[in-house]
Amino acid sequence: MNTKEGITNWIVGIILVDRADKSSRKALKDKMIYALKKGGNILIYPEGTWNKSPNQVISGLFSGVYEVAKESSARIIPIANHREEDTIYSIAGSSFDISHMSREEAMETIKERLSTLRYELIEKYGQYKREKLPYGSELDSLWKDHIDALMAEAPYYDYELEKHTKYREKGVTLPNEAFYFFKTINPSIDTAFLYRGNEKWWGNY
Repeated sequence: MNTKEGITNWIVGIILVDRADKSSRKALKDKMIYALKKGGNILIYPEGTWNKSPNQVISGLFSGVYEVAKESSARIIPIANHREEDTIYSIAGSSFDISHMSREEAMETIKERLSTLRYELIEKYGQYKREKLPYGSELDSLWKDHIDALMAEAPYYDYELEKHTKYREKGVTLPNEAFYFFKTINPSIDTAFLYRGNEKWWGNY
């Protein structure tokens, strides 16, 4: 938004959205439904942001894809991507209809199909071997360097915004939230047992 690149993207057919603005997000949905009913095709990224998890094949998915497909009677074609260095591999699955499905069933189906497709790409093109990966803090550092390198390629990447744009299921507690209580206690002999083995988390506070 508000860049020269945004204007050129809009010209070639990309529907822009300000994810921090509720009215902009609602307008995005209406525009997509309009385009589909006019016979167009829409490419949606239901994860909403880059998947930066070291262990999730795909992130949680926003249900907007279900709402748009349901209201426009459009079929869904799952497309998965996997990157190895400077090469991005893609694979498309079979189209399917979600009009008869509940929101929960449809989203679970979409997630399962996307995960399966991406796993196929990882199996076929993945370079890393588990036995060659480091352990513990070295592995954490390797992953952090990998993510930092990806983020450096995106000149307009908003770190603060991205913290709040990832889909999150109700009832899920993140590690930094689970260990937040370290910030509220004073280290002492009586509380030392809480810190043993958890330096990775309390060190951030």
